[in-house]
Amino acid sequence: MQDQHQIRSSSNGISRPEQLSLNLTDGVGGRHGHCPTPSGGGGYLNNCDTFKVPEGADPRLLDLAEMRMPEVWLRVAEAVGVDAFLEIWRLLDESDVPQTDNGMLLLRMRRYQSWQRHERNRYIRALAQSGVPLADIQGRLRANLGETLSIDAIARVARCGPR
Repeated sequence: MQDQHQIRSSSNGISRPEQLSLNLTDGVGGRHGHCPTPSGGGGYLNNCDTFKVPEGADPRLLDLAEMRMPEVWLRVAEAVGVDAFLEIWRLLDESDVPQTDNGMLLLRMRRYQSWQRHERNRYIRALAQSGVPLADIQGRLRANLGETLSIDAIARVARCGPR
């Protein structure tokens, strides 16, 4: 009688046991005691060491990496300096930021693009308040910020007050 097991991990469709070098009668999943350990590691699971601490960097940056601090926070610490990062971390930890059941901080932060839009709108309003015509504001936006807005959009922003 032919073994009716199917392995559904093939990218070419369903594989049959006879196509593989496995003996599926000895167990399933992690209970394959006779299977050789795959070489090459876990693939996508090997993503914890993508951040490389630069040579000559603050040694505390390496300490943060060894603690398995998420890469984004390692990059922040590198950019602002470890002392500033530790102060930010301490302030966040002492604040009323929500936490998970295991104590992880749940941070909510707007996209950086919202800051850029806010500053662009302040620029538009300042130019409009100083009497610069809308067409000239449009040209300055294109030249100075690389943004193209319609005259109607510029007029809407110019009419709105600061938020």
